[in-house]
Amino acid sequence: QPGITSAFVTKESFDPSKDEYTTLVYKVDAASTVTVEVYEGTHKELTLVDEESAGKNKWYAVKFDGRDEDGDEVDEGNDWSFKITAQNSTDDDVETIQNVTFSVAEDEVSNGKSNVTNDSMEPVIFDDESSSTDLELAYCIDEDADVFAAIYKGTSAGSNAKIELLDYVSQDSGCH
Repeated sequence: QPGITSAFVTKESFDPSKDEYTTLVYKVDAASTVTVEVYEGTHKELTLVDEESAGKNKWYAVKFDGRDEDGDEVDEGNDWSFKITAQNSTDDDVETIQNVTFSVAEDEVSNGKSNVTNDSMEPVIFDDESSSTDLELAYCIDEDADVFAAIYKGTSAGSNAKIELLDYVSQDSGCH
């Protein structure tokens, strides 16, 4: 039986009206046939990946921009999820299912701070030991601000930064 060994989203909440998006990142522990669907509650909104082959212990990323099949923005709410189905490549009756939740919400501006939108990193998964690609961090700010940007190991910024990119550098409003 294939297992989904890791699955997470790059943004737990995003605002499609600001052209934001989230990316589902996942890995399976055996060669599988994978389907990724987007649900609002129990209603399937759309299919992003339809029975595609996935290799053992390889990372995969699927972007969702908060738009339905007609290109319209989906409803705001906290009841959104990705449903990942990993089927055995030779017996589709053997499968594992995992859900990863996220929210679609209007981006709220904090008082006295510049609002950061459209923040993203490419590639989503970066391994400095085996990757020859550069890492690109992109973001937009709605007001001039002193910007701090750093890279942390893991999924939170709870510990010390591994690499500081910007140490409160003055930047004009706009995208960087």
